[in-house]
Amino acid sequence: MNDESLPADSDQSLPVSEDKAHEHNSGEFEYVDDLPDVVYHYTSLDAMTKIIETGTLWCTAISYLNDFSERQMVRSAVRVQLEILQKGGATIDPALSLIDDPYTHAGSRLSSFALETFVTSFGSNNDSLIHWRSYCPQHSGVAIGFKKEALKNARINEKPMPGMLSESIAFGRVTYLKHDDWKTINRIIMLAVDYATKSAMQASTMPDPYTLSDYFSMYIDRFAVASKQSAFEVESEYRLALFGLFGRENNLRFRTVRSTLIPYVEVFIPSTSSSVTIWDAIDSVTIGPTANMGLTARSVRAFLDIRGACDVKLLTSDVPYRDW
Repeated sequence: MNDESLPADSDQSLPVSEDKAHEHNSGEFEYVDDLPDVVYHYTSLDAMTKIIETGTLWCTAISYLNDFSERQMVRSAVRVQLEILQKGGATIDPALSLIDDPYTHAGSRLSSFALETFVTSFGSNNDSLIHWRSYCPQHSGVAIGFKKEALKNARINEKPMPGMLSESIAFGRVTYLKHDDWKTINRIIMLAVDYATKSAMQASTMPDPYTLSDYFSMYIDRFAVASKQSAFEVESEYRLALFGLFGRENNLRFRTVRSTLIPYVEVFIPSTSSSVTIWDAIDSVTIGPTANMGLTARSVRAFLDIRGACDVKLLTSDVPYRDW
């Protein structure tokens, strides 16, 4: 992260709370409403310091995540079931189809990531062995507890201008699907048909490059971002998702990971209320299994206090696990 992205006074304290400059758009997600008050982002100690100093999280392009089947699982099931519903007499336009790239009509001026979805993940448990092993480096991991109310108002880390359209960001629970969950797939298809029909009607009075199938495919992609194969259900995952950078491509960033370059976007997590003067998006920090728990806890507590996060709870892992 470069210094230009840091909120004011970030060298001495937590990011300063600021008023929302534009309305938040949650997007169309299949997430339920009964979300936990706090969810946990597993990361390294080094990343924790940057997150707290800047008040930002990095949302990664979904096509670069570890699970290569994400998005394709839902799209494959929809493609099969859509044809069955159309042949079975359902009230669906027989010309409607799920297209591979619903954004090809947007024009060559867009980068290939302008309409990509970017996500970052959380768990419901602050001391999970599977998360320590999967998402944290050896004996230097933490689980940062983020408040739900702060995540629901996340935005791209940019200075919003008056009248600027809000980006489409949503926070919620991942849906885990079995390969034969056709009831859910059918429901999503019908919701997508309704979304596409209404979107096409609203756009009929103005120049619009998108077709009914484009709108349908966009909605399916949004649901696919919030879905994973049931084999991953033990992760109990929640996601913060940014739906594209249309008109904001200057916010695209890259980091190197082993043999490739990973695209991501910095997303600012605001305070839970505009009335507070200190950034309060974090509830707790849990230190993962480590060979130096006492020393690590002492320094993390000092780091939090110096940053003005005296009310953030500091916890330590009880998992009897050693990787050192």
